[in-house]
This record gives sequence, C-alpha cells and structure tokens, in this order.
Amino acid sequence: MSKFAGNTFPFMPYRNFYRQMQSRPAVWRDADLQALRLANTDPATDTIALAVGPGETGCEVVPGMAMSMQWINPGEQMQTHKHSWWHLFFIQSGHGTVTLQDPDSGLPEVTVLAPGDWVLVPAGITHRFDNSSASAPLVMMNINNLPQQALLSSFSVENTDTATG
Repeated sequence: MSKFAGNTFPFMPYRNFYRQMQSRPAVWRDADLQALRLANTDPATDTIALAVGPGETGCEVVPGMAMSMQWINPGEQMQTHKHSWWHLFFIQSGHGTVTLQDPDSGLPEVTVLAPGDWVLVPAGITHRFDNSSASAPLVMMNINNLPQQALLSSFSVENTDTATG
C-alpha cells in the first residue's frame, strides 16, 4: 500500500455533518474591543479578530468567513501587501486613504476615505491603508474569506512595499 493512499468515508454521514454546521449568534461590545486593543502587546498589528468560539477556529464566524476590527494610528500606514483572500472594509471612524492596484494598468490608485465608506479589495489586489489624521485612529471593520482560502489550500501573502511606493 502506498504511503499516499487516501481514505474513504460514507457519503451520507459526510454530507449530514456539514448540514449540521451552524453559526452562533454573537455580540461584540465596542468597550470590550477598545480594552482588548489597549491591551494588545504586538505593536505591529493593531487588529483584533472577532470570534464566536474559543481558539483560532472560533474566528470563522460563519462558514468560510472571518471578521476583524482594525485600527491605524494617526499618521501611520499599513504595509503594502496582497494575498489570496478578499476583504470588505467598512470605515467606522477616522479619515485616511486606501491605495489599490488598478487591475487593468497595474498602477496604484489612491482614494480618500471617510466614515461610512466601504472598500472592496478583491483577492490578489495590492493594497495599503494610510491614516491621514494627526489625532484620531482610522477604525475599520473587515469581513474576509481567509478561512475559506485556507481550507482550499490557497493561502498566500506577499508584502509588496516596493510595488506601490
């Protein structure tokens, strides 16, 4: 027998296992998120993944999708990067810009952001957020399909600061 021999499983129990997967309702309080942000010991990442259960698997809030809150401090920017999952950002508060790679020209395009704006970053698009405020953080909610890409063995990240400046 080959060391790479696959296993099998009866189809109906397999299908029924996935039928039973349920998302759990959850409420995240702003005060709790702010406290977690202040307690964050990793200065390179001002992001908190929202979870419906313990551990990393709880961060898959609905099948294939995750959510997080992200803060960019005044005058700071995130590293320019791209990856295999998409993002949908909601700008909750603050002001800044997003630099997105134009998929047709490959050139960076800068867009000014304000509270209430939404930003879709498709998978594979180089992007960066900058906080243009001198006094307030840029606060963003992020919905993404990172868990789905990991399950599909399609997880990849590339930092590309030289590509967009």
